[in-house]
Amino acid sequence: LAPDPRVEAVRCDVVADSDAALAAALRGADCVVCAIGTHVTTGSSGAGGRGSSSGGTAHAVDNLGVRRLVDAALAAGGVKRFVLVSALLANAPACGQAGNGAYVALELLGGVLSEKHEGELYLRASGLPYTVLRPGALAGEGGPIGEAAVDELGLGVVLSGEDTLFDLRARNAVSRADVAALAVGALSEPRAEGRVVEVAGAPGAPPLADIADPWLAV
Repeated sequence: LAPDPRVEAVRCDVVADSDAALAAALRGADCVVCAIGTHVTTGSSGAGGRGSSSGGTAHAVDNLGVRRLVDAALAAGGVKRFVLVSALLANAPACGQAGNGAYVALELLGGVLSEKHEGELYLRASGLPYTVLRPGALAGEGGPIGEAAVDELGLGVVLSGEDTLFDLRARNAVSRADVAALAVGALSEPRAEGRVVEVAGAPGAPPLADIADPWLAV
């Protein structure tokens, strides 16, 4: 990332650090983007995962880790928006998708998606102004396809509301850069507050850069 004088990098571990250390890490922050998570092919936050260097499980990172960051944001005070990057199918059983192959596979890896959903629910009940982003399969390092393949396959971006997109396969992968852009955009977008927004790639769909107002789609 290019240096930005508005951003201070602070290392923390949502599994190993104390509550006080997490709150201190967030003190003075206006917004939080939470993109922690276990690696989808291992069910661990070790290599390829985010949020803990100690190799935490999906329960420890995607559920309890998110809860701890939410609590830290509340304790720190001043957080005006909390954006959580979750995943498609996090609420699969409630919308008739319990038999979806991707959901079944990820549940076998420590209940990755159901643990993410528990983290979502905690944030939504916290009282913090929030946005939940649920991307499909993520292109790039550790993903099912590389970033270059997104352009090669002509995958644009589809944005939709809560519990409406259900395909986590590589053919509908979305660029990590697009998810990051949506997360940053949600921090200052009034229409994103209190919303669950799902995003996936799709052949023939417009690239995110060509969508003049992505929030109109949701």
